[in-house]
Amino acid sequence: MELSAKKLSVIFTIAASLGGVIGGTAVYELTAPTPVTQTQRRDTGSTRVKVANDSGPAVEAEVLKAEGNDITVRAHTWVGQFTIASVNPKSAAAKTSHYAADITDAAGNLVTGVQKGQVVYLHGLEETSGAGFAVTTEIPNLRPRSDVVAGPIRAHVVKVVDGDTFQVIAEIWKGTFVLTDIRVNGIDTPEKKGRAKCAHEAQLAEQASAATRALIDGKDVLLYNVQYEKYGGRVLGDAKTTDGTSVADNLVNKSLAKPYDGGTKSSWCK
Repeated sequence: MELSAKKLSVIFTIAASLGGVIGGTAVYELTAPTPVTQTQRRDTGSTRVKVANDSGPAVEAEVLKAEGNDITVRAHTWVGQFTIASVNPKSAAAKTSHYAADITDAAGNLVTGVQKGQVVYLHGLEETSGAGFAVTTEIPNLRPRSDVVAGPIRAHVVKVVDGDTFQVIAEIWKGTFVLTDIRVNGIDTPEKKGRAKCAHEAQLAEQASAATRALIDGKDVLLYNVQYEKYGGRVLGDAKTTDGTSVADNLVNKSLAKPYDGGTKSSWCK
């Protein structure tokens, strides 16, 4: 599903679950086109049905309780944030839960008869007319707030700050959005004027910003390995365009970024 945003009406004041602000306040109007209808295909020589991945990334979830088609799941939706929800399979005749989804294994095969503790993937998550919200006392220990969300998480780029940092609106669960700054993992980019150590570095920084802006500004991206960054106000992650182009590799290939693993940074002025 593709998201679009313009600075108009809905107020976001974003704070991380379990404490800590991850974003400021901004005003946006969000619009989303009608979700793509999922298609299904049957594997040749197999009775397994596989869901075609044409409606955006799936949501990984752990089954907390399963009573027939009434399933309670816990989804790790964002760093330090979990959603517990009741879900029915889309194939179920009656929808008694608040959400419905195609429920698959990691390979995309539709599964039935899920068991407590099983990890599943929710495709095409949508709200239903069912009234059943999740009520359970069987909640396992939460993973630490520094844990990594593997993704992919679809997000819309609102603004490119510089070569390796951009602001997004990400839909982490059906109808639940976060507004946050993403710093691209694994690269070092030149600093802009004011922090640059020489005129050459400042010039490269502007080129890096322009390259990232041309690649993703105003477009959808997929976020992977999202985690808290050591500096407040943003998160760290990998980012790709919807056709698979890595934001980091795009800069490295243009000599506007260097691979970086947290050690001493090399000078851009040499």
